[in-house]
Amino acid sequence: MKNLHRSQLAWAALALALAAGSLVAQDGDAAARKPQLLAEALKARDEGNLQAAKAKFESILAIDAKDVGASEGLASVNSAIAEAEAAKKAADAAAAPKGEAPKADAPVMVANGLENVKKRLGLLFPEKHELKIEIKDTIFCIELSIQKEKIKG
Repeated sequence: MKNLHRSQLAWAALALALAAGSLVAQDGDAAARKPQLLAEALKARDEGNLQAAKAKFESILAIDAKDVGASEGLASVNSAIAEAEAAKKAADAAAAPKGEAPKADAPVMVANGLENVKKRLGLLFPEKHELKIEIKDTIFCIELSIQKEKIKG
């Protein structure tokens, strides 16, 4: 009787260990997936695919709601999407003949391109550049100032 009881306990312990291991493995898989999702989100954002980047950042936050990098990335992408939509509306309004509604399928690449330019300038010339962009009707005015570095010789 003791042997049968021990055998049953051993099987129950094995089943419990397998269940716990399965739960840990699933949680580990999600944690291991975060860096991959982050890389995919950053790549999509750099390529101007803001919707894909947004989905990846949201997936990271579904795994870990307290991930600061994903929260900041999502905020950045949402901001870029809002800027792109505003630029699209402004471009549509400027391009539409009077009395005609703007086209809904006009490209929004201008805002994506400007966002990428801002990021690259920040990487190449941190605190050594100034970029001013003004959009008035159909005129885009861009002023870029970059500080020269003195060559030591």
